[in-house]
Amino acid sequence: MRIILSFIFVIGIVLAQTDRKPLRDAAKNYDAAAALLNTDPLAPPAPAIKTGKTIKKEDAPVPVTRVFPMPLNTSQALSLSEQALAAEPEISSDSGKVVYAYPGKGAFPIVCAPVQITTISFEPGEVVDEKNIDIGLYDKAIVHELHSAGSGPSLFYYLDLRAISQGVETTMTVGTSKRVYYFRVILADKHMTQVAFVYPEEETARRKSLEEARMAETEHEAALKKMVVPADIVNWKYTKTFHGKDAKLMDPVSVGDDKTRTYIQLSEKIRKIGLPVIEVHDAAGVVAANFSWRGTEMVVDAVFKEACLLNGVGKQQQRVCIKNAEGATNANSN
Repeated sequence: MRIILSFIFVIGIVLAQTDRKPLRDAAKNYDAAAALLNTDPLAPPAPAIKTGKTIKKEDAPVPVTRVFPMPLNTSQALSLSEQALAAEPEISSDSGKVVYAYPGKGAFPIVCAPVQITTISFEPGEVVDEKNIDIGLYDKAIVHELHSAGSGPSLFYYLDLRAISQGVETTMTVGTSKRVYYFRVILADKHMTQVAFVYPEEETARRKSLEEARMAETEHEAALKKMVVPADIVNWKYTKTFHGKDAKLMDPVSVGDDKTRTYIQLSEKIRKIGLPVIEVHDAAGVVAANFSWRGTEMVVDAVFKEACLLNGVGKQQQRVCIKNAEGATNANSN
């Protein structure tokens, strides 16, 4: 008997020390399930049974990032753009300025630093509008201010950049009345003081234009030497206006009259588009006029107040209108 009582006592102690929570949860789940069976089917659904089950990590939702496939030509374009951004544009120096050649290769690097100013100067006559300045950063890591200096033809715009932070890189575009600049802006602990540009392509075009003007002047002088000028020319006072992109090819070397005939000397350039015809005007409108050619010299059998040299028809027609500053003395044809 004493042994049995001791065994019961030990079992009691073991049960007292055992966690009975699973038994209580099981009983609670059983009661909830029994209540659900006895529920009226038309009554609102009973609350969900809490089983105490925890969600495993592998069962949690997995974030998904969509990857958009790019066509081959798009990938190539991105690669070219990245290469251009890393390209090194042609650079020189002018009295401490960093001078880039426009358009150059890729983006123009600009290095800015906190509490320092970097100035970008643009070409005289090039108008810059504040609304056409766009910087990639939106957190005010860089501040810009647009200014102008000079006056008349020498007026130019310049842009001041000030970094607020460093260790950041962004891009900037500046649109002007002549072109668009694309910059790669680096915010660091050092800075460029002044940045400017040269324009080799425009300089080449300017030199070509000057050379063409020089050659035209030489040709003009040569034509004057070859020209047979009648001894009785009394009036050389004629003005000219040009209409059409090739009208300059009909630019008369000289225009003069002897009170009976008008002599219009053209340069050899006229052969590029062919010899023109002449249209004479008076108060009544267009009148007929006889003319003949002596090489590239047109001899008109009339003295007119106004006439036009014509080449081509319609929208392609080229016109050089000539006015007699002295006034016509004979506008009739012979």
